[in-house]
Amino acid sequence: LGRLSDSPTFDELAQRILDATADAVARGDVTADEAAAVRGHLEVRGLIGCGRDIALVDGEPLRSHMPGAETAAQLAGSDGDLCDVLRIMGVQIPLAFAYRTTAPDVDASRLEALTVDIAFARADGRPTGDGELQYQLLVRRDEPVGLEVLTIPFGGQEFQLPIRAAASDLAVEGEPTAVRITPAELALEPGRTYYLNLLALNCPLTTHSVTVRWIVTPEVAAEPGPEASAESGPEGDTDGIEDAGAIQAEGGGCGAAPSTPGAALALLLAGAMRAARRRRSDIAPRL
Repeated sequence: LGRLSDSPTFDELAQRILDATADAVARGDVTADEAAAVRGHLEVRGLIGCGRDIALVDGEPLRSHMPGAETAAQLAGSDGDLCDVLRIMGVQIPLAFAYRTTAPDVDASRLEALTVDIAFARADGRPTGDGELQYQLLVRRDEPVGLEVLTIPFGGQEFQLPIRAAASDLAVEGEPTAVRITPAELALEPGRTYYLNLLALNCPLTTHSVTVRWIVTPEVAAEPGPEASAESGPEGDTDGIEDAGAIQAEGGGCGAAPSTPGAALALLLAGAMRAARRRRSDIAPRL
């Protein structure tokens, strides 16, 4: 633990465990077979290679869960309307990771647009009601979206909860289910990596799928011929959407999913709600 940075990823934790295991092997305290067993456990848990971003394949939808304030309140045993309280505070819930996509390596003049399709649904299968979904899409080139954090004292410790965006190149407000980003809105350069994050304050626990497509204009043919169609990724098949963890696990990392999504976050959000109530009571006028 002493070898970890101030803000480690699961992959960093795994690598430090492997480093310590290698030291133990060198001292003769651990055998090579035991070291291999340690690595096997880390791989099964999806820790090796599990960083803060997940690569999106052009045209292929990727699905993940996003905790909701109602679910957090239930798990924390709160009878208050946590969703309204957090919205008043201006808190938004980011994903636990960022998505990333890399622009095709073509002539810059052919990069027409980056499209992002987002589909939200309640995890319990019920239709979403008016006002239940509030989220924004954030995009940043070369670096993950910067997040402002709220420090919450809870259970004798301090936790840092990301609550809103602090740095991004483009923010699309509201419910941006279909976003078309052009070079006029964001500099699109071949080979550059673009990070996407969703910041939401959805009341119910939701699932969502994200599909990115790079729209590339056809090359000018040297000789007259049949007109070429615009290049883009394959059409997404929403019937076969896999969980984000399952897709990432194939490339190594982030393959293990929690049994109760949002449980830890629920406790932090409940702490934030109590802290907000204390602050409001402290500043309330006394007659």
